Amino acid sequence: YEERPPTLVLRWLSPCGTSPAKDFNLQPNGQSALAVDCENAIPTSLIIFDNVSLATSYGGPNLLTALVPPKLYARAGRYPVYLVNDFGESNRLEFVVE
Repeated sequence: YEERPPTLVLRWLSPCGTSPAKDFNLQPNGQSALAVDCENAIPTSLIIFDNVSLATSYGGPNLLTALVPPKLYARAGRYPVYLVNDFGESNRLEFVVE
């Protein structure tokens, strides 16, 4: 009997959207950052934004953050965001650019 790791769950995005090319959660280096509330993240968990793996910082099992390149929110649309780690991937939420 092998114990399965807990399921990775994505609860919410902060922010959950923006306007085209409008920066958000501005960082000291001028880049936008996305924070996610989640369950069961591990230090190797990554945030995936519109199928692009982001450089992700681990804040704990319930918090991940990542810098989002401007090209990913330059145009209006609904972009899937989810988490991945060695054990699988989470549910998806939408980041809305409108």
